[in-house]
Amino acid sequence: MLPEIYYIAIIVLLLIAYFWQLNVSRRGNLHASKTVEEAHSKSLDIIHSAIKKSQDIQSQAEIESLRITAEGKLMDDKFQDKIQAETNQLFEKFEENLSNYLTQTQNRSTKAIELELQAARSLIDSYKSGQLRVIDENIVAILEKTLSIILTKKLSLADQMDLVYKALEKAKAEKFFV
Repeated sequence: MLPEIYYIAIIVLLLIAYFWQLNVSRRGNLHASKTVEEAHSKSLDIIHSAIKKSQDIQSQAEIESLRITAEGKLMDDKFQDKIQAETNQLFEKFEENLSNYLTQTQNRSTKAIELELQAARSLIDSYKSGQLRVIDENIVAILEKTLSIILTKKLSLADQMDLVYKALEKAKAEKFFV
């Protein structure tokens, strides 16, 4: 569009130079004044037409510029909306993934704690069983010792009870019980 404006400007300058030349020769030659007036009139029409064309081209260029600017703004708005939508999607996906990760981590931690508790309970049960076994063995040993002391003597029931209590007290004193 700009080259057309340059061509029109060159034409206008050439016409002005032509009319100037005609005006100079007209002063010298009055006979050609009618032809000069017609040429002058035609040149004014041509200049007027060229100016009108240049104004039309300029207004079309402005309209095209406004249209391109509006399209650019519309595309920019659409692009920003699309970026905003994709950003929102990314954040939602991130939140969902983070939530899933935290849930999985919590579940794993809970399972690990449950396994540790199970192992601790198992150790406690094993220790308890072992201690009960030791106590049972101690009781049997106390009874065997007590019976061996009692059976070697022929005593009355009251004396036997007395001996059993003394043996139990002696076992406690010797720390035979755990």
